[in-house]
Amino acid sequence: MFYPRVIASAQSSLSEHRSTIRSISDDNSRHVLIDRDDDIYQAYVNVALTNSGKLVCVWRETAVHAAGTWSRLVMRNNSDLGKTWSQRMILDDGDKINWLLSNLVHLKDGRLVINAVTIEGDGYLFWNEDDRERWSGPQPTGTKVIGPRRSVELHNGTLLQPLHQQLPKINH
Repeated sequence: MFYPRVIASAQSSLSEHRSTIRSISDDNSRHVLIDRDDDIYQAYVNVALTNSGKLVCVWRETAVHAAGTWSRLVMRNNSDLGKTWSQRMILDDGDKINWLLSNLVHLKDGRLVINAVTIEGDGYLFWNEDDRERWSGPQPTGTKVIGPRRSVELHNGTLLQPLHQQLPKINH
């Protein structure tokens, strides 16, 4: 089951939503079910709010918690602050890549980027340039990691991608 913690605001305008975000996880009447499929394992949920007010949600689906023999990256969009959600969109069906984790980041220039990693530890990026349904990628990052961490956009626009790697043991 997939019950993401949804955040929202008591305010009504988009600018107010960004400045007064608070958790509503304790208020069951305000919980939102984005997707549910009891036949698969859904995990690693990320949500971003775009400049136009659209919510984008991305997650991984697989047969079991540990990725198993298949996995895919799935997303849904919303334009009414979580009330109704678009049809599911398969971002990548995992036919060539066995996905482990992904993180979704909204950049200052309005683009969205998904930082994803495979079971084998290979890093990839997916890009959305225009706040629509079109995504490019997967674009290899050339990194070998254990799992992606939240990417951070620096003040000059550089995308900082923290890496978690297993280093060889050194005798001290």
